[in-house]
Amino acid sequence: MNIGDPDHDWVCGRHSGIPDCCIRFFIGPWREIYANPPHHAEYWHIMKDIAPMAEYILCPECIVESRVATTKECDCGEVLNENR
Repeated sequence: MNIGDPDHDWVCGRHSGIPDCCIRFFIGPWREIYANPPHHAEYWHIMKDIAPMAEYILCPECIVESRVATTKECDCGEVLNENR
C-alpha cells in the first residue's frame, strides 16, 4: 500500500485514531475538494476556524459538531500530515 492509496489511507487513519466518518470523507469527497483550489481554501478555512488543532481533515458532520479526535502516530510509523 502507498500513501494516497485508499486502502493505505483507511488503515493508517484507523491506526491513528481518526474517526471512520472522517476517513471516508478524506478518501472520497475530499479528493475532489482538494483538486479545486477555491473550494479547498474555503473548506480549510471553515475547518480551521472550528477546529484549529485538528491534525486531519474533518468530515462536514464533525465540523458542525466541533468533534475532533485525539490522534496518535500510525502503527506503521507514519506521522500525520495535515496538508494532504
